Amino acid sequence: MGRTVKEYSQMIGFLTRDKTSTVPRSMVQEPRNMYNQGQLVQNTVDGSRPGYAGDPYKGRWSEKNTKLKKSLKDFITSYKKNNPGKPINTKVLGKKVKELWDLNTKKGQYSSHKLSSLRRYNPDIFSDIKVVKAAHSSMLNPWSSKDGLKKSLKDFITSYKEKNPGKAIDTNTLSDEVAKTWKVENGPKKLSALRKHNPKLFEGIEITYTTAGQGPWNKAWKEP
Repeated sequence: MGRTVKEYSQMIGFLTRDKTSTVPRSMVQEPRNMYNQGQLVQNTVDGSRPGYAGDPYKGRWSEKNTKLKKSLKDFITSYKKNNPGKPINTKVLGKKVKELWDLNTKKGQYSSHKLSSLRRYNPDIFSDIKVVKAAHSSMLNPWSSKDGLKKSLKDFITSYKEKNPGKAIDTNTLSDEVAKTWKVENGPKKLSALRKHNPKLFEGIEITYTTAGQGPWNKAWKEP
């Protein structure tokens, strides 16, 4: 790309300058036309940068975001009033954050991420209450955990023994209960794994196969 007459003039002026002079000459170039006042993209009214990823919630320092943070602070204050001395968990906070900021997971906006960001950059919002991590769903509902499922099966066997004293339980009955409890299609396969790895579940009761060696067609040959 060729130089303009003005640029050549500046260059010649610099090369032919009075080198004995101690007075510095200005060599500041004018802004290039491709920039808008020295900046590729100007900030919008709310302080965000169009064309950049940035904060998807209209700018961290925007008036709207400030109001949302105040609403969250008011929610926490109300929670404290209704639950004196009780900490607030991240699940409750996350649900409120999602509601206030109108987050959409399909767009990659997650309440857990937003809550984490708020706790990091705006700790004053949570300064008056203790925040605890929400328990996992399996901890809140023991019947959905592995131990809970095993306990459910053990209770079923105990109940069967009480209703049928001295009577063995067949594999078909057990596999049906296992399939229902674990929500699996192949109950016999799951039952086989449980009997192998958790034998204590079946202590105190005799287990018989439903058909193998028990059907009348298997006994007929033994009769005289």
